[in-house]
Amino acid sequence: MRILATSSLTDGVLRYGDRLVAQETGDSEGSLRGLYHATAMDHPKFHKMDLCSKAALLVVEHPLNKAREVGADLKERTGLLAINSTGCRATDGTHWQTLLEHGTASPGIFVYTLANIPNGEIGIRHGMHGPAICLQTGPIRAEDIVLGVRLLMERHGMQHVICYRSDIFADRYTARAALIGKEGEGVLVDPITLSNTIVQDDPWIPKH
Repeated sequence: MRILATSSLTDGVLRYGDRLVAQETGDSEGSLRGLYHATAMDHPKFHKMDLCSKAALLVVEHPLNKAREVGADLKERTGLLAINSTGCRATDGTHWQTLLEHGTASPGIFVYTLANIPNGEIGIRHGMHGPAICLQTGPIRAEDIVLGVRLLMERHGMQHVICYRSDIFADRYTARAALIGKEGEGVLVDPITLSNTIVQDDPWIPKH
């Protein structure tokens, strides 16, 4: 297994590999909206999504475009592996506050209280029908990511996997993604490499 492409998005700074793509300032909502326009992404539903899904959609765009370049079958042979520390707690808070104030909350808010919803949004945008895994954990362990990728490739027959994280905490956010292929030119996949690529250390994310 090899890492064929990477991307990162933290507090308004979007990079494809080491290349700076766009940078936006302001609060989380405003900076993600700005990055959407800066990348010329055409996906009107973006504006209805929660922050976690917006960050996820932005950060996987480059790895998925790279997947197309190398001839990946996005529809049937490319899996999704999502992992995060904070889950959907930001949207949970919004949903709960809306219930307290109005006695009800719209389905448009409720659906984003599901931690795996970014997988669904990515699948819809890119026409992906393959298997998807969502791991919500405290400290993110690179070994768990490797296990998830192997499961998708060896048990489900995926040739490529988009592995990503998207975390929201208060007014901060981070997202990282990698395209992993069974073959191709790239860095060999191991826990240390994935730790540097996907996990890294974001001290503002709670560890417990």
